[in-house]
Amino acid sequence: MDLTPIQSGDWIGWWRVSHPTKLVLRYIKYSIPNAYRNMVNGVWYVHEKYVDSIRQIDASAAASTEQPSDPYAVLHLLPTAPPAIIKAAWRELAKILHPDHGGDSEAFMRAKTAYETLMTKR
Repeated sequence: MDLTPIQSGDWIGWWRVSHPTKLVLRYIKYSIPNAYRNMVNGVWYVHEKYVDSIRQIDASAAASTEQPSDPYAVLHLLPTAPPAIIKAAWRELAKILHPDHGGDSEAFMRAKTAYETLMTKR
């Protein structure tokens, strides 16, 4: 995935998201309001206030393979993630992993336990 700031015309303050991962794409489509995201010619553009969240979600894939027992890694988050991002990540993973929607029940339970662990720490 590639994030590039746009520095021209009316697009100042917007970032181009090239080749988003599946999780990032779901976040863009379902968690970012329409006023802060736009697709032009098959490329997503998001407002700069959502760039940090997208970076955290994208960086999480590498972190999850290194430490699968870490609750942040299970939810694909960086350790500096605020509670709002933790909740959003949990909701997105729950949609993907829930057994009623064809997901893996063990992975769903790991994600649920990680979410509960992180939220009780806060």
